[in-house]
Amino acid sequence: LALLQYLSAGPKKHDDRVVQVQAQVKRWRQQAPSSRKLMCTSRPNWQSLSTTFFRKDLCHQVSLPLYDILSLDETSLTIRVEPLVTVGQVTEFLVPRGYTLAVCLEVAEATLGGLAMGVGMTTYSHKVGLYQETVVSYDVVLGDGSLVTATASNTYSDLYYTLPWSHGTLA
Repeated sequence: LALLQYLSAGPKKHDDRVVQVQAQVKRWRQQAPSSRKLMCTSRPNWQSLSTTFFRKDLCHQVSLPLYDILSLDETSLTIRVEPLVTVGQVTEFLVPRGYTLAVCLEVAEATLGGLAMGVGMTTYSHKVGLYQETVVSYDVVLGDGSLVTATASNTYSDLYYTLPWSHGTLA
C-alpha cells in the first residue's frame, strides 16, 4: 500500500483524483433508485479504527486515493491535506518545519479525515478542543457528484458544522 501511494502521490494530481471520485459518485447516482446500492468507500475494513465492520461487497464502493499533503500556509498557519493523510505523515511533514497540529492524536495511522468526521480528540483536548474545531474548511463531494467547499460562514455552513458528527456518512 505504501509503495502504491508513493508511486501515485503528488499534490498536483489532486484535482484529477477528485474528478475521479466525482465520476464514481455520478455513476452511482445514474443507477435506477430501485437498484441503487448503498455507497461506501473501498477502503478495507481492516484499515479502519472503527469497531463497526460491514460487508462492503454489497455496496457501491468509491475509491478514494486521497492521501497527500497539498500545501502549508505559514502565514495563516494552516495546512491543506487530503482526507487519508495520516497523523504520522503530517507529523513527519510539520515537525522539521517547526510546527505540529493543535490537536494531535497519539495514533500515527489515524487519518486526518477520520479524525475530522469522527469527533477526533486527544488527551490534550480538554485544553485545546476537539480536532474538528481546528478545521477551516472542507472540500466535499456531495451525493450528486458536485464538489463544494463548506466553511463556517458560507452557503454550506450547515454541512461544515454537521460533518464532524457524521462519521463520514454525509459526503
